[in-house]
Amino acid sequence: MLQLQVQDNLIHSFLPPNFIIAATTLNLGDQSVVDWHLDPHNLVFGLCGIFLLGLFNHRRLAQLMLLEPRVIIELQHGDFFFLPSACVTHRSAPMVKGETHQAAIFYSAGGLF
Repeated sequence: MLQLQVQDNLIHSFLPPNFIIAATTLNLGDQSVVDWHLDPHNLVFGLCGIFLLGLFNHRRLAQLMLLEPRVIIELQHGDFFFLPSACVTHRSAPMVKGETHQAAIFYSAGGLF
């Protein structure tokens, strides 16, 4: 519980007080990886924020892949990236054994608006 509280304080320490994102998901497993998907319930004209944590080599395999624009983005530990996750199919690349990869995901459900 203490580790989660420390990470929660870390995440909220860099967000502005009037941050307009309604929800946060913490993916704190050792290797937080997702397959190709859209987030159809997210606000379609909104942005989803991804904040990366962990110990990994971002040049080897820990990348964010975007299908429609055909782009692979190297994100490092501590990077904060925004994407329209309801409109762009995306996934994270597989991890190498021994590396850790966690993420905090910030989003708003479309049904709120």
